[in-house]
Amino acid sequence: MTVDIIVELLTGITLFALSVQDVMEQKIHIAIPAIAGGMIAVIQLCTENMTVQNMAAGASVGGMLIFISFLCHGNIGMGDGIVLLMTGIASGFWGNLTLLWISSAMAGIYGIYMVVIKHKKRDYRMAFVPFVFGGYVCCVTLELISMML
Repeated sequence: MTVDIIVELLTGITLFALSVQDVMEQKIHIAIPAIAGGMIAVIQLCTENMTVQNMAAGASVGGMLIFISFLCHGNIGMGDGIVLLMTGIASGFWGNLTLLWISSAMAGIYGIYMVVIKHKKRDYRMAFVPFVFGGYVCCVTLELISMML
């Protein structure tokens, strides 16, 4: 239980810092999620909190996003995939897939708002990592609520 809290805090703090960086600079520095992901992997392995297979499956969600970034010629940022590699190590396959779904839904709603209400063009570029952070907060909150019930 304590290991879960440490992993969730490390992931949340990292996502918050990357969100600020993504909004301010429209990019993220790869070293931050790489170091955090490495630390999370070591914690998960040393405490046998998660199997290597589950971490690899979770990271594969981020790997697929990186692959899609190549196919889309960078319209989807590679940094977003790297962030999801880190969250996959922390939350496993289904947790990371859920996080990607919630984050994408939040970004889609915001994108529609920006195009329809704020009259931005369809090619308006927005930071995705803040939505990943928001989705992560939602996932952790829902997990805490389900533990209380």
